[in-house]
Amino acid sequence: MPGRFAAAAALLGIGQFLAGGAPALAGGDRGELVRVVVVSRHGVRAPLQKPEELALWADKEWPDLAADWQVSKPGNLTPTGKALAKRMGEYYRALLASEDLLPSKGCPSAGDLFVWADVDQRTLETGEGILEGLAPSCNGISVHSLNADVDPLFHPVKAKVCAFDREKTEAAIRGRIGDRFAAVEQAAGSDLQALQNVLGCCGAELCKRFGKPAPCRLQDLGSDLLWKEPADPKKQNEAFSLEGTLGIASTAAEVFLLEYASAFQGEKWGFGRIDEAGMLRLGRLHTLLFETVDRTPYVARREGSELLNRVAAILEGSWPRLPEMPKSAKAVFLVGHDTNIGNLSAMLGVSWQQPDYQANDTPPAGALVFELRRGSDRRNRVFVSYLAQSPRQMALKAALDLDHPPRRSSLFLPACSSSSAGYPCSLDSFERLVDRAVDSQCLRRGGRW
Repeated sequence: MPGRFAAAAALLGIGQFLAGGAPALAGGDRGELVRVVVVSRHGVRAPLQKPEELALWADKEWPDLAADWQVSKPGNLTPTGKALAKRMGEYYRALLASEDLLPSKGCPSAGDLFVWADVDQRTLETGEGILEGLAPSCNGISVHSLNADVDPLFHPVKAKVCAFDREKTEAAIRGRIGDRFAAVEQAAGSDLQALQNVLGCCGAELCKRFGKPAPCRLQDLGSDLLWKEPADPKKQNEAFSLEGTLGIASTAAEVFLLEYASAFQGEKWGFGRIDEAGMLRLGRLHTLLFETVDRTPYVARREGSELLNRVAAILEGSWPRLPEMPKSAKAVFLVGHDTNIGNLSAMLGVSWQQPDYQANDTPPAGALVFELRRGSDRRNRVFVSYLAQSPRQMALKAALDLDHPPRRSSLFLPACSSSSAGYPCSLDSFERLVDRAVDSQCLRRGGRW
């Protein structure tokens, strides 16, 4: 769309004013920052689906994996994604230096800064990007990860730390939506039609897969939970996904944001059939899936307990920690996925609403930030916030600093937050909250790896 980025540049300052642009983790009466744990989503990636699958979703060609996204495999972090992750790292450096947690110049001590990423290319490269911004050209500081196919910190069910009970999972999800996904689709009807107008769905093979005669529309497919392994009453260790109308809608809406963040224009962005307002509206279809599945309490506890338990342990400076992580670490970054953030937010009972995004949206490189602060009364308190670049900050690759921060939302933890600025929760109360929230069956025995 001609002139889109020129207009965005002119409005960037306005967007930050609307966002409330106060520097995140500000000191003042919040006390001294002792330690921070950042649970970040990976940055901008290519679509997860293979091109031949995406081709069934639309009547036009999607951007090319190699030529446009500049990656070799679906789901890989793009060069733009790494550059934007570096912007976030630069902001974190300025932010933590302003609180004397890390030095403003030179390299931080290897014992002060620790970055752990999931084993996927997109999480490892995001960690590298954040680190390039945090500690550029600093020898001895690197991204750590598990030497395995699956990291139980981010995927405990897949790693077989614990399992989904199929009947309980189905009941937990369906019991929040009135038992039928058709009702959810009906409530999202206008958004689904708007997405159908952009996509021109569906290919004949996709219609056949869902038992529908061609031609069919996205709304005709229907939605259901697909279990990827046969039910096993003994192990019940099964992976599942929400497929069909709602699954495709969530993914397609996210792809349009990724295209926008990558500064795609013309037919490369929403096939030339979308504008900024339409893209932001369709974001509701992406968050709808997360609200329906990943924020369902049973699902969140099974998938999020290991990660939340580690966050609490790192904050309090005790075991269980991560491999190779020094106990002295002051700034710890855990780079995972939007599902991880959805799980943790549900377990903590927190929500947020940022300008442009939908409720509880988790855009690329967005993060839950956990701060441990010591007040003048020498008491330790935990502050939790959500941090993310705006769509325009991403599209413009805008520099981030204390005067031009990403958006930040202070989060109120219903179980323990006070009404003071930033909604602090005493460390003792936070620990009790985590103890109640986690599912002990999904914690690695002994806390060690």
